[in-house]
Amino acid sequence: MEGRSALCWAVVAGQDETVKLLLGSGGGSCRDRRGRTGHHLAAAHGQVNVLGALIEMSTKEVHQADHEGFTPIHYAAYNGQEGALEMLIQSEAAQVADPTHHSFSPLHCAVSSGSEHCLQLLVSHSTVLVNSADASGSSPLHIAAGTNMPAAVTLLLASGAELDAVNSAHRSPLMVAAARGHITVMELLQEAGADLEIVDNDGNSALHLSCAGGHSHGANLLLTKQISPDFISRQNQEGKSSLHLAAGQGLVDTTELLLAAGASVTCIDSAGNPPALSCARDEDTATCLAMILSVYLTAPTETRRSSVLSLGRLSSRRSELMSRLSGYLSESETEVQDSPQIKNNGSGEAGHNSVCSSDSEYF
Repeated sequence: MEGRSALCWAVVAGQDETVKLLLGSGGGSCRDRRGRTGHHLAAAHGQVNVLGALIEMSTKEVHQADHEGFTPIHYAAYNGQEGALEMLIQSEAAQVADPTHHSFSPLHCAVSSGSEHCLQLLVSHSTVLVNSADASGSSPLHIAAGTNMPAAVTLLLASGAELDAVNSAHRSPLMVAAARGHITVMELLQEAGADLEIVDNDGNSALHLSCAGGHSHGANLLLTKQISPDFISRQNQEGKSSLHLAAGQGLVDTTELLLAAGASVTCIDSAGNPPALSCARDEDTATCLAMILSVYLTAPTETRRSSVLSLGRLSSRRSELMSRLSGYLSESETEVQDSPQIKNNGSGEAGHNSVCSSDSEYF
């Protein structure tokens, strides 16, 4: 299996005496078809005694990469093998920060494994890679934020991690945490001074992402900070403001806070709907709501209220209903809130939101 020699299998099984015997008798090499040496395998499986024997015999393999660019240190960190990682770091041949190795650094690996001790070992040895970016442009801080690791976030920030670094989707660690509703991490990043107004390639801010994900507590946390009314009403590339998204998710407290902060109730999304219609579960419900509000708001008294039936066929009158509703809301907003009209956000190409999925499947 996987082109492993007898030596490889002895390493995986932790048979250190057998390993020593095979090495002493020239028992062949130990490099499988993925290019992993005995050092890789011992590190991955936490076979500390075997790893010690291998290092004593030869140290050149300590920093050698497999066919994908991963070293034994990567394997130890990714699998949370603290003893093996410490032994490798203490080896003079270890190169934690070799730029020729895979962009998914040992720090990325340690955070992905959920091992804060492995992360501590690595940053204590070197902080050179603390702001390294993987194939998706994510730093170790992005991964810590996305996997809800407050202690790792604190450690990385103390080690010089860039607070507002953005990945290929142009999302900061705060935005990654906001999208997943990780409140404690969001609090740590906010306290550190994270920029709340960064937007991603789709025009979404951390507030948009919290609302879209239905994370009311996260959205409310963001709204406790001083954010300009213009930014509160900022629209993403679909024309949706945070109020559209909060209303659509039924986030009552968040909707109330947004309105109190001056969120526009008249901005129209790409489908032509104001935030009020985002409360509807589907297009037909939105149309019904528009019809009712249009009649009610334009004719508040019983004698002046016209029949919904007088509006004619739904298919030919919907645009009129939307226009009337938006017009009324616009006039009301101008009178009551004196809020400026908010334009759609600028352009930007779409980005992805995966974090090292291809790398994490490798180990």
